[in-house]
Amino acid sequence: MLLIRVPQKAGPPGLDLNGAEVAIVVFGGLPDAFRRIGRKGPGRTQGGGGSKDQSFHSGRFPKTHARRIAAMRHAGKRALGSGMQVARLLLCAAPHAKGAPIASEAAMILYPAIDLKDGQCVRLLRGDMAAATVFGDNPAAQALKFQAAGCEWLHLVDLNGAFAGSPVNGAALEAIVKAVKVPAQLGGGIRDMATIEAWLAKGLARVILGTVAVENPALVRQAARSFPGKIAVGIDARRGFVATKGWATETTVQATELARSFEDAGVAAIIYTDIDRDGAMQGPNIEATAALARAVSIPVIASGGVSSMDDLIALRDTGVIAGAISGRALYDGAIDLGTALKALKR
Repeated sequence: MLLIRVPQKAGPPGLDLNGAEVAIVVFGGLPDAFRRIGRKGPGRTQGGGGSKDQSFHSGRFPKTHARRIAAMRHAGKRALGSGMQVARLLLCAAPHAKGAPIASEAAMILYPAIDLKDGQCVRLLRGDMAAATVFGDNPAAQALKFQAAGCEWLHLVDLNGAFAGSPVNGAALEAIVKAVKVPAQLGGGIRDMATIEAWLAKGLARVILGTVAVENPALVRQAARSFPGKIAVGIDARRGFVATKGWATETTVQATELARSFEDAGVAAIIYTDIDRDGAMQGPNIEATAALARAVSIPVIASGGVSSMDDLIALRDTGVIAGAISGRALYDGAIDLGTALKALKR
């Protein structure tokens, strides 16, 4: 991969390319991999490492960016020389203004969820460990099914780890990461830098920090600086107030307040879960999720209650929600993953 700083003169008249960077993947490199340049400006990368395609629409792309991309492609080819074939070229937008809608050409990413309890694939009802439904005892096989259906990402949760405060389902999680090629994000029991580093070294694209975002926000900031594009914040809330430690401890911290506190931290995404909707198959809290997405410039991923195609379309049509997580609906067959992925593409 080559990173090229393109001067303003490279673009056509009236097109401001000053200080822009482009990522160019040439043939002979990784055929399916590219990394978007970081949302915080030149020199910061967005996305995970390894050979997995970890593109994530962290930038918000106005329709005018189609012209920018075409211009940058022309400039990039000039910079590389006519003898080199450019496979992919992407201009990353600057951070979007708060509440600005996602352009129509962007896709809302659907994250199939694999929640692990005692090594098995389960779904809880409203976070209650005693109300777990087991959907399978081979998490890696389930991950491969999701991958075969065409998913772009996987969402993994170590439920035991969330309560214990440290990883518990490590073997099952490692088996998933080794089995699939798509990037995966993991939450649950990740509360120190050593654990963050260990999971990223094992091939995870992104780790989700939830409890520590409340109890030790400095760790979130440190991790985001150390691993750009690989740190997300998990905000789990009941009636608008954050719950931690596997949702067992309720706080007086408001979800929007917590999200805003990380505006300048460089986190890749916020995963917002309405606990009362989680696993209940009653639909997501679209109003609260969209309000949070409008309140911050960090991409927001919706979680909890996504149970139908109508839910997914409604989330997408808010124009401000970057992704959605679904678990039980996929296992129950209420949502067909392949059909949903096609419907969410623009």
